[in-house]
Amino acid sequence: MKKAIPSMLVTMFILIGSFHSALAAPYWVKPGVYIEYIAERYDPYIQYLNGKGYVSNISKATSVIFYECNGTVFRILTLNDTKIRFRVLEISNNWATIGVRIELNNVSILTLVKKNTTPPRLWDVGTSEVIIEPPHDQSIPEDIVWYKIFTKRAVITGVYKLQLNDSAVFDLNGKFYGHTGLWYQATEEWDPSLPFIVEPGNVSYYIRKTGSWKRSFWTPYGTFGPPVGVLTLESEGGTIGVSIGGIFKMFERTVSPNSTSTVPVDPNSDIIIGHSPTDFTFPDLQAIGVIFGLFNDQRGAYLNQVKRDYSTWSGLLLYGTNAEFQGVQEVPFSKAGTPWEYAFYAALTLLGAAVVQTAVRRRG
Repeated sequence: MKKAIPSMLVTMFILIGSFHSALAAPYWVKPGVYIEYIAERYDPYIQYLNGKGYVSNISKATSVIFYECNGTVFRILTLNDTKIRFRVLEISNNWATIGVRIELNNVSILTLVKKNTTPPRLWDVGTSEVIIEPPHDQSIPEDIVWYKIFTKRAVITGVYKLQLNDSAVFDLNGKFYGHTGLWYQATEEWDPSLPFIVEPGNVSYYIRKTGSWKRSFWTPYGTFGPPVGVLTLESEGGTIGVSIGGIFKMFERTVSPNSTSTVPVDPNSDIIIGHSPTDFTFPDLQAIGVIFGLFNDQRGAYLNQVKRDYSTWSGLLLYGTNAEFQGVQEVPFSKAGTPWEYAFYAALTLLGAAVVQTAVRRRG
């Protein structure tokens, strides 16, 4: 039995080591954990826009979301806070099931549907005004009408799958959208030939490099850094487009080749602390039907544009989480240890001790 101990430990070492190398999700990812992001309304910014002569609601929105539900495409414009919560519902084998809830306040919703047809209801019926009118556009068939809904509150919910060994996002039908926008670990081995983000119109973004900012980054959840980890993404170019039924174009944007964008990451927990204002929509949202989204945290926009303070930005910002993070580490943008990592090194220590003990006994 004593001679079997080293071989048993070797087996344990190999098994834990292979698990350690295969598990890409951060240590804090477990059922019940949630992560919230926000694009917040900020009255001083609205006053600033009014002073500049901006009158359109789009310029004063915290988000403009293009969302598809049961074949109907909506344009949803939000004037008060936009809040998005991701919750880990279940982990089974190599898969996490993630639930998403998007809460929108002071909202206008626009869509085209056939006459005598009611679109899927996203809005609070008790606080809504619904206007139905013809499109006044000769390119749109006569049996199509505009639905315009003005409501205090709208909610979008959905569920998607996240593959833990490589952090890839899939919808419930198995369609691949790219890498999660919830975390990124500097030690990940993401296949560089795979797009990090796939946008509508086959516009894709790829990881080009990782690095760090030697400054802090403010979010409503707290201030991170210095340093702050940074992903640099680059697109090969193309056109992002959103249309309703192929008959009415609601949004279009051309992305130039070699366009770059950055993603800020907390290097100690690996959580992504901000999402781009306008460049792309993370796969976690696309997988539940958000075709594309523009987000504007107005406090961040005010600091950037009025105060020339670049310690934050105007995209989606980390707002809250119940994840239990470990203490700050000294190595910038390094992977935080997981319980299995400690088991891995403990097994290595035990293996070394057992081998030494066996060698001593043999010499005696």
